[in-house]
Order: sequence, then C-alpha cells, then structure tokens
Amino acid sequence: MASNDRTEKATPKRRRKAKTDGRAAKSPDVSGWLLMLVGTMIFPTLFRSADSRLTKLVGQSANVIASPSSNGALGMLVSGLDDAAALILPVLGAFAVAGVAAGVAQTGGILSLHAAAPKWSKLNPLKGVKNLLSAQSLWQLVKQVVKLLALVGLAYGTVSGLSHKLVGSQPAQMAPIISYAGSTLLGLTRDVAGIGLVLGIADFAWQRHQLNKSLKMTKQEVKDENKDADGNPTLKGQVRRKMRGMSRARMMAAVAGSDLIVVNPTHYAVALRYDPQRGSAPVVVAKGTDEVALRIRVEGTAHRVPVIEDPPLARAIHATCEIDDAIPPELFLAVARLLAFVFTMSPVVRSAGLVHRRPSTAMVA
Repeated sequence: MASNDRTEKATPKRRRKAKTDGRAAKSPDVSGWLLMLVGTMIFPTLFRSADSRLTKLVGQSANVIASPSSNGALGMLVSGLDDAAALILPVLGAFAVAGVAAGVAQTGGILSLHAAAPKWSKLNPLKGVKNLLSAQSLWQLVKQVVKLLALVGLAYGTVSGLSHKLVGSQPAQMAPIISYAGSTLLGLTRDVAGIGLVLGIADFAWQRHQLNKSLKMTKQEVKDENKDADGNPTLKGQVRRKMRGMSRARMMAAVAGSDLIVVNPTHYAVALRYDPQRGSAPVVVAKGTDEVALRIRVEGTAHRVPVIEDPPLARAIHATCEIDDAIPPELFLAVARLLAFVFTMSPVVRSAGLVHRRPSTAMVA
C-alpha cells in the first residue's frame, strides 16, 4: 500500500506493539556524549582525590621499605585496594546512572527480546543498497559532517590559543604549564561533549519523527483495529439480542407471581407484586409497551392475575420505575387504592381473566 495513504496517527495499540517489537526512537550519540560530559565533570575531582591518596600511599610504602614486615606490606596492599575501589566505583556508578537515564529517557525503559533476535533481512544486499539512498542515510551523513566541522573548529581554536599562550609566555616551571594545558584540554573535551549531546538530541528528535512516520496507518487500518477492539458488530448484536431475550423471558416468568397488572388498554402494562408479610412497598416485576405490554397481559391472564385498567397510573409507574424497583412514595396512595380494589373482589371474579376498571383512576381520591 502506498505510503501517502498512511495519513492517520498510530493508535495506542500499534505503538504498544512497536515497543514490544523493540521499535523505539533512540540515538546512541545521546548516551555516548552524555557519558563523556559526565566524565569531564567528575574526572577533576577524581584526579585530586587520586593525587592525595597516591601521596599517602607512597608515604606508607616508604615506611614499609624502611622497616620491612609482612603486616606492613599487607596493610599497604589493603590500603591500595581500598583507594582503587574508592576511586573507581563512584566513576562506574556515575556512568551507569547516566547511561540508564539516557536510555530510559529515550525509550521509556522498554526491554524487548524480539529486538535482540537476529534479523536475516538485514543481510539482504538489495535492501542495504536501498538504505544507502534513504533519508536516514542522508541525515546520518549531515550529522557526521556537522559533528566533524564542530570538532575541528573547537580543536583548532583551543590548540591555537594554547600554543600562543605557551609560546609567548616566559620560561616557567612545568607544573603550572601542565596544569593549564590539562584544564584547557578538559574544557575542550567538555565543549565537544556538549555539542555532541546537542547533536545527539537532534538525532533523537529525527529518529522519533521517522518512527512516527513509519507507524502511521491508513484509514482502513484504523477502522479494522477499532472493529477488533470493539468486537464484531454482528456478533455483538446477536449477543445483545440474546441477552434481551433472556431478560424478557425472566420478566415474563415473574408476571406469573405478580398480584396485579395495571394497564393503559393497549400501550402500557406494569405488573406489581406485593408481600404484606414483609410490609414493604409493592415492587415492579415487569413492564413494557405495545407488544411487550400485550404479552404481559396475556401471560397474566393465563396465570389468573387480575388486570386493572388505569391509564394514568400505568403511565406514571412505567415512567418512574424500572424492573425490581419499589413503588415511589408519591405513588403509594394510588397503588394502595388499587390493591384495596383488587382485594375486595371475590376470588372467582379476580381470576376470571377479565379487565377490571375502577370508577375513576386511583391517582385521585
């Protein structure tokens, strides 16, 4: 499919899959130059600490040479190892923290074994030639040229200034000259690392742009993914219909145990159950309109449940109650009147399968 058809941003699912596959924007220059920059910051302190420790160790060795003993030699060895550990471990720790921080900042800390697996497609010579002519290769070339020019410019300026300073100065002791040259070269290294880090961040931004571009999707791919995430619409419709059918079957089964059905001749039907022993309000066990209302009436008649025609009350209960809801307080009195009307009927009349009517709606006295 043509790349110009991929106009949609990658979905979260596609991004997660890319991370699982190890596809993440990352520039090795960021880690490398950051470690160099950290090194230029900790090495001066390291050298000063090493100088003092070495001076102390030399004095200790002189004492051991003057008075040789196994304990003295062992103590000098232990001191030397302690000094080496005190110098090396902080440096390794700083480098490890900087390296991990650079990696996590770029990739979010993903770890993918899929990315580490060998990819034989990379050995395809035709693909290699194609990559040489890609935008990625052009960017790498530009980055290397800029890096080289910056390095040459900084090195030339620093070395030129240092040579003029040393050549034009009066004869002096070597220690200050070495210290000045060392600090100058250290500053050069720090400047180079800073520029390299900036270029590394720019490279990371480019890699991220290229990754987002490669992850773009077509409109059809987005639709297919959403369809997969939401489920097959046909299957979901079948499940919903089946669930509605099961719910309706349970509701119709509850009609058989109801105490009365309130109807609005053809459009509304509400079945109520009342348990005087529990002293609670009547409960709606079934309700519906049109065809469902007709089925409720037929089911109620088949089980000799009294059907009372009271359109205002039927509409009010249908509008304010759901299945298994108790009658709200504002309808207590009306439903009580209707129940009293039903209970005054003789059992024969009540179970005759007829539609009964009060003289007036139970909604009014």
